[in-house]
Amino acid sequence: MGKICLRCGQDKTPTNYIALNHNLLLGDSMPVCRDCVNSIIATDPSWNSINKICQIINIPFVPEEWEKIAAVKGKNAFSCYCSLFRQKEYETLEWQEYNDLYLRLKDADKVEKALPETQQRMVKQLRQKWGEQYDEKQLDYLEHLHKGMLESSNVVGVLNEDQALKLCRYSLILEEKIRAGDDISKDLKAYNDLIEIANLSPKLIKSEDEFEGVSDLMSYAEVLGFKPKYYTDIKRDEVDILIQSTKAYARYMYVNESGIGEEIRERIESLKIAAELSGQNFDEKEFIADCRNFAEEDNEEFNIDY
Repeated sequence: MGKICLRCGQDKTPTNYIALNHNLLLGDSMPVCRDCVNSIIATDPSWNSINKICQIINIPFVPEEWEKIAAVKGKNAFSCYCSLFRQKEYETLEWQEYNDLYLRLKDADKVEKALPETQQRMVKQLRQKWGEQYDEKQLDYLEHLHKGMLESSNVVGVLNEDQALKLCRYSLILEEKIRAGDDISKDLKAYNDLIEIANLSPKLIKSEDEFEGVSDLMSYAEVLGFKPKYYTDIKRDEVDILIQSTKAYARYMYVNESGIGEEIRERIESLKIAAELSGQNFDEKEFIADCRNFAEEDNEEFNIDY
């Protein structure tokens, strides 16, 4: 009887699945087939990924053994790795025991250095990055400083990255000269000049629960269904008050100008003449009453006592 793989959806025979050790929740074998497990490892070949798969199967994850098998077997390495730890001499070993050791080495940043082959590969990669003239201790210093710089500063673009690498090298020079008691004035000046040119300002580190800015806050408020209320008929701040006061003062100066009476009288006479020429009646009292009503309504908006 076949079994359907949860990843590819194909119905495959039991031999296409990796057997589990004492896992009561998932049955006798992995829920995904061997091909899919190999595909997962090919996509993410990191030790953390391999360790998680080993946890499901309940076999120990030993990085040194995995690296040896992976170097020889390629894409079929994991099946060979599982076969190794199903041998009688390893049958009492479980994932948890070795995982505790793995986590201790990982927390101390020593998990990769614990393997000679991996350590040699790491040193080779670091020398390609920093140069052949550095020993392992110097390479550790440079890499640690560079990693910290990337985490705490805004390093953007190829040029900025090159400046960051040069800063790390200058820092190593200064460190060694300080220990030796040599003069560092010239190197220190070059170091400070490069810091100014690179402009590696500290970046803001925020947790997942923090808002980066107002846009994040408003987006979160929209998700919650919050709708702000807008009031357009009231004074909201000092700018509104200043604008209204300026308008009111200008109107006050115009209305109380000494010659305004003559201008109003001339305007009324002009309206009378225009009404007579067009054969209409002009009621001067009604016109003045309308002007007063308009002035009173206008004053309500600019309620300022002079």
